[in-house]
Amino acid sequence: MQTIRKLALLLLLLLPLGIPSRVHADDSFTATNPASGQTESVWAAVPLGGSSEIFFSTLQGTSWTPSEQLTSNTLPDKNPHLAFTTQGDRKAVWWRDDGIDVVLISTKPASGGSWSTPAQVSDGLEDARSPQVTVFSGTTFVAYEGVPTSGSRKVIVSKQDNPEPWPTGLVATASQSSPLSIRIHNDSGHLWLDWVDSATYLGWSEYVSGAWTAARYEAYAGSTDIDPGRGRIRSQILGQ
Repeated sequence: MQTIRKLALLLLLLLPLGIPSRVHADDSFTATNPASGQTESVWAAVPLGGSSEIFFSTLQGTSWTPSEQLTSNTLPDKNPHLAFTTQGDRKAVWWRDDGIDVVLISTKPASGGSWSTPAQVSDGLEDARSPQVTVFSGTTFVAYEGVPTSGSRKVIVSKQDNPEPWPTGLVATASQSSPLSIRIHNDSGHLWLDWVDSATYLGWSEYVSGAWTAARYEAYAGSTDIDPGRGRIRSQILGQ
């Protein structure tokens, strides 16, 4: 049912704009801008004769604004994610399928202005995929998977900071080479990650006093227990 809802949202966004609905249903993300209260969405779509690009739109009343295209190139851009500052500035991330896959970010102010030229977040030394972004205490954090040529995948976080724009940190090496479904969470003054570490355990780490804690693990029983398992991790962190 969730997949059907996502696909319906994509069709609602794409069809009035004349963009073919050749999209992946999981390549959309929708969230509420905390400053305006409006629903905003980023998604990947394939324009006629092109490759997968990243688009953005805002729901105003009952209608979506004309789509804004963040990318334009011959390489597929995939799996966008969106976050906001408390002032409503937007941070969009995605990954580009290239010789070495890279994670990119673009920003747009709360009012006026346009999307910035995409900047590379990952270090480009190995494939980087499936990013998630959040803004915590005024700092932008981007979590993503590092995919080596062999062996287990990595949980990586890049933090926008000075003097180096995107220092990269290894949080954990997972126990599997298949996708990790990393999620980054920002709630009640806490920042944490969780991911699918293996067929039986979720991994998680919290950002405490400027550093990520050593990975901890939560057992889960099959795919239907992944989301409940993430909920159990959340309860541990928030003390609920």
